[in-house]
Amino acid sequence: MRKAIVTATATAAAALAVANIAAATSTTKTETFTAITSNPGSGVASLIATGGFTAGGTMMLTGKHTETFRFAAGKFTFVVHHTGPKHQNLNLTTCLYTKTGSASYTLADGTGVYKGISGSGKVSDSLRAVYPLVKGKCPSSDQPGGSGTPTAIQYVQTASGPVSLP
Repeated sequence: MRKAIVTATATAAAALAVANIAAATSTTKTETFTAITSNPGSGVASLIATGGFTAGGTMMLTGKHTETFRFAAGKFTFVVHHTGPKHQNLNLTTCLYTKTGSASYTLADGTGVYKGISGSGKVSDSLRAVYPLVKGKCPSSDQPGGSGTPTAIQYVQTASGPVSLP
């Protein structure tokens, strides 16, 4: 009888240990990041994350293919890989310039509550600008001889993919 109690106790302890390990492992959920700015030349955008966690902060360009996502509880690096083709168009009637692109990304180097963050996914970006119509033409800098300054500009970057937090 004593041997049965010891075996049952050991089995229960092992089951409890496995349950605690499972609870301590990271969870993976789909996260969506949306960055918006009306001044893309500044390299800073307003950023909202939703999904596995919800937070508001800023996106800052920190290199040719890297961005830092900063939130009140920490930050992490967003690295862009495998950039796809970009499509651009200037409507010569309305002077609306559009540019879109897509790529893949990975997350790394978390601090604060984001320490140990990992994940990857797809990212798309869209830039829209309106140029003034001058003498019936769009003076966009994308046109030969053009040097116009847009009257309004918007940049939106949306990324989505699985994210794991310890």
